[in-house]
Amino acid sequence: MLWQRRRHLAPWIGRLAIIAILPLAVVTLAYPIVEIFDLDIMGPPRYFLALMPGAVLVGSWALMQLRRRLIVHAAVAALALVSAWRITTIHSDLFRERVQEYFGPQYKPGDGVIVIASEITDGVQLYRPGTIVDLALNRWEVDTNVLRQQLAPLSNRETVWMIWYRGGDSPALDVAKSMWGDFTSNKPKKRIGSLRVYKFQPRL
Repeated sequence: MLWQRRRHLAPWIGRLAIIAILPLAVVTLAYPIVEIFDLDIMGPPRYFLALMPGAVLVGSWALMQLRRRLIVHAAVAALALVSAWRITTIHSDLFRERVQEYFGPQYKPGDGVIVIASEITDGVQLYRPGTIVDLALNRWEVDTNVLRQQLAPLSNRETVWMIWYRGGDSPALDVAKSMWGDFTSNKPKKRIGSLRVYKFQPRL
């Protein structure tokens, strides 16, 4: 409708239309590129739930070009439901497996536990009951001196675990390695990744 009447709209309405549609168009076109090349600059798909109203409106307009309205309503409902499910679904299976199958059986009371990012603290304690998280690191902290001070109190532990989940560019792992020596991990052949469990033994 906006496009059909574009020559008769007030200028401010045209600008509002651009503001409403442009973000949706940019994200829709950019997200496949980000996923294919693993650019990691847009976050999980659920972050774009705010675009759903615009997506439904634009999708509805496109479907309204069809003549049979029953098909239109069914298609719009299916689009909204499928999109909402895909965007809001959070897959926790892999994280739970890493905590329960690798970390859980080896963790002992008295072990030091570091999590990065801090948001996974509750998840670790949920999937391995009894875990005491000693330090929850901010993934955006890149000052190595600050990180060294935060890690220092754990240097007297026999074992220190670092549970890493989407730590980004944090140098925490390198700082810990420089303080406590090399580590073992749940993936010995590919020790660096978005989800890893690292085991340090500072007193050895």
